[in-house]
Amino acid sequence: MDRPERQRGDFCLRLILSRVSFAYPEQPVLMNNISASIETGDRVALIGANGSGKSTLLALLLGQLQPMQGHIQNPWHPRAAVLNPAGKQASWGQAAWQEIAASLVQAPRFLVLDEPTRHLDERHRQQLATWLNRMKDTTMVVVSHDLEFLDAIATHTWHLDSGQMTVAAVRPGEHLRHLEAERESYQRRYQQQQAMIERLTRDIQDTKEQARRTEQHTIDSGQRRYAKKVAKKARAREKRLDHWESSGEKLEAPRDPHILRHTWEHVASASGTLIRLEDSTIAYESSLFEHLFLEVRAGDRIGIVGDNGAGKSSLMEALLGRFPGRVVGHVRMPAVPYAYIQQVFEGDSHETAWEDHVLSSGVKVPAS
Repeated sequence: MDRPERQRGDFCLRLILSRVSFAYPEQPVLMNNISASIETGDRVALIGANGSGKSTLLALLLGQLQPMQGHIQNPWHPRAAVLNPAGKQASWGQAAWQEIAASLVQAPRFLVLDEPTRHLDERHRQQLATWLNRMKDTTMVVVSHDLEFLDAIATHTWHLDSGQMTVAAVRPGEHLRHLEAERESYQRRYQQQQAMIERLTRDIQDTKEQARRTEQHTIDSGQRRYAKKVAKKARAREKRLDHWESSGEKLEAPRDPHILRHTWEHVASASGTLIRLEDSTIAYESSLFEHLFLEVRAGDRIGIVGDNGAGKSSLMEALLGRFPGRVVGHVRMPAVPYAYIQQVFEGDSHETAWEDHVLSSGVKVPAS
């Protein structure tokens, strides 16, 4: 990605992390010699699951903590501006906005923003993004759960996961979509490899069992010799399979995607996913649906069909987070205002049905 445009003659400074590691007592955080660099005007989105070390890394960049190994060269320290309006309590973020506005007027050279949009409404989020994009000579590191905001301002992504940091010169949405595609590709290759191993193992065991039965149930010396040769070949194939499995070519089982739930939530937002069920079970006393994998994306028009009592309404309620029974597994609920028109029962007038059964967050019934 192109770096922000700068005026000719501007002196370009660089922040450098060189093989940095850090740990709290009995709790390693940044374990794997993290290295990265950014230049004047770069805007870095720092993302990762809760507890992955984002706040620790910010403290290291600001000199509030010292690395246990490696070193950090920050040419802007200690003149960095830090914005952390998360603790503000004013309605719709008035106090947070005043703090942000006052700091940005000073045009700091190095700016750290920790969840800057948490208390801002949509208008102020867009205005903040516009302001930040105009600050061409300010280097920024931004932590936020608001992917749309990060994609609007970031030029680079630092992704913390399990003590490691991936550095990408792209916006976080693009990075996470690429990460998701890699995960899905690995999952497919792993499943194909497991199917191959299972098929070979089953074939070897069947061959050995057939040879054993032949030896036990025939007195024909020729057939018994042939059965022994077959069994010997099966054992040789088994040894080759064992050697291959221990050679490092066998793929490890994919990590539980729920470990990276925070990351996949970002991916879902970036790809337009509104609702997602992953390996979910919907049940009252007994299960209605098991191992459901469903996704609803922006713009989809989906018909749910089936016999009476098949569970159509229960599925709809589970997708919207309204199901009175149990939903086990991961369910991504709609994070945007939605309208829900329930079934119209006999005896309801059209007006009563509309007013009583439209349940939404932000959708109003028009006055007659």
